[in-house]
Amino acid sequence: MSTSQSTFDRLVAELSDEEREDLFARLTDSLLPVEPKGQEHPDALEGVAEVNLDYEFRRLGLFRRLWVLLRALFQGKERDDVLERDLLRSTAREVNRACPGFLDYDNQRVQQPFHEELRGLAENARQCGRMLRDVMGENRSHFLAFLLELENEVVGTRLREETDPDRVSRQVPDISEAELKRRVESAVDEILNYLPGDLREAMYTNARFLDNLRVLCEYPFPQLLSVFYQDGSGTPGESPFQRVRDPVAELAGITYGLHVTPGKGLVRGVYHYLRGQAQREQTGGEEAVEEYLSSFTRAYDSIQRFVRTVPLVRIARLVNNSIHFQPEVPKGGEDWFARVKQFWAQRVSAAYQTYAFSKKQSHLLEELSEALGRSVSPFDRLRDPFDARPSKLAYPLGIAMSFVSSVYFDEVHPILKTIHLKGQFYKDANRAEFTQSFDSMSELHERLERFRRTFEDEGDYTRPYHRLEKLVQRGLSRDDSEVVTAVEEIRSIESEAESLIKSAIRHTGSLARVTNGILHGEVAGQYDTLSNLKSIEGPNSDRYLTKLGDAAMKLRRTADILSRSYDLSTMKL
Repeated sequence: MSTSQSTFDRLVAELSDEEREDLFARLTDSLLPVEPKGQEHPDALEGVAEVNLDYEFRRLGLFRRLWVLLRALFQGKERDDVLERDLLRSTAREVNRACPGFLDYDNQRVQQPFHEELRGLAENARQCGRMLRDVMGENRSHFLAFLLELENEVVGTRLREETDPDRVSRQVPDISEAELKRRVESAVDEILNYLPGDLREAMYTNARFLDNLRVLCEYPFPQLLSVFYQDGSGTPGESPFQRVRDPVAELAGITYGLHVTPGKGLVRGVYHYLRGQAQREQTGGEEAVEEYLSSFTRAYDSIQRFVRTVPLVRIARLVNNSIHFQPEVPKGGEDWFARVKQFWAQRVSAAYQTYAFSKKQSHLLEELSEALGRSVSPFDRLRDPFDARPSKLAYPLGIAMSFVSSVYFDEVHPILKTIHLKGQFYKDANRAEFTQSFDSMSELHERLERFRRTFEDEGDYTRPYHRLEKLVQRGLSRDDSEVVTAVEEIRSIESEAESLIKSAIRHTGSLARVTNGILHGEVAGQYDTLSNLKSIEGPNSDRYLTKLGDAAMKLRRTADILSRSYDLSTMKL
């Protein structure tokens, strides 16, 4: 699994950016509204408990109680039916005082001003949904993990540090790989399972708020708004209560759920997310970024104004002709802990796999360095497109470059050249294979040097990396066309590197097999010796055989370790 920069990494990295305090303050005011003193939301106390008609009857004065009973007697109705009708009429008067023209209770109709208010809510919900699509959707787990760090920096720091295999291995140099894996994996459980109660509550509130907002943004407003267009004129008018009962009841539950007030960690998280998104999507510099953030605050302010001024629970009671109506608030936020835990479990797994891969490759490099008597290192200019680490292919490519460009031509090629010029092979097939690989190694050397030069400063192969780095700094997503183009260019470079590696494996392996046959060949085997091996260098032949043995060992060890490194690099983690 790749450890490339995720939404979580990008948001954490941006924490150190200098904030625009005026915009941040405006966003805070928008998401954390404060009710004016003495002013209460019209639905604040409703939807919490059922209306008790016996209690409501006892609250009436003596005359009004008698009046209810007399009307029930003469109309042939139950007392509670008459009382409920009175309560609904009283509710209708309250609604029309708060929102004039919204409904005509006597004629059981909602009216055009209510449509206009709903249309505005729909537009602002659509705007918020578009701007927060990732944090409410596919990147929700990343965002929740980021919020945990914002709500409690100590917990966030512990998670990042105690689950980092590189860091733990430096602290405990002698730790085994099995113990290291167990330690970083168990750190997630040890930290998350013992979160403070207030942090858990804050995270649940934040997650519930996001879920409630997402449900509002996904609400099918067109279906509700369409019921106001009944006369074919294209102009919204009135609509009977019965046509809006179910959608208004559902919307009342959704907006009632938005009474949840998020924590300041969510405010800061949304600010950083929106600011990064604005930098990706806007081309007008800082002014465009500020306008983008302002557009969100305007849209969300409008949603909050609707939630806090339109008594939708009461309206739902009226259109359903039931004083007992209770809003069904959508569930949400319950999965925050599971999502954060899953995020960190996957992150730790990927980090450990990357660590283990690098460790195994490093062991191979050390093994070959010892065999060759020279330092061998990865070609770290070949990098993963989204990661500061070397590309997986950088390790076998580094082996190929180190061996072919230095060890082979300094120590092996002169020995093999004698065979090329003077060797008398018993088998023509051995001669043909040897000659092809011997000549190909010179060609491979030239290809490797050309490849290396293209990575020098301002070389052709450095450009897509520089371009991608700038695009990532701008926060563009991986799906952006410019990013896709740059990545495709880098993948093309990696394909060329892979071709070089395969050629090195093929030719070093071939030369290793032929030289081993020359030294230890069998007549009946595939590879045989030379007829003039013991006299190939005259009186110096014994010394030559010793050098040939050393060259054959270097070819054999390099071919083996290069193959293992390449197999490890192409293995899916």
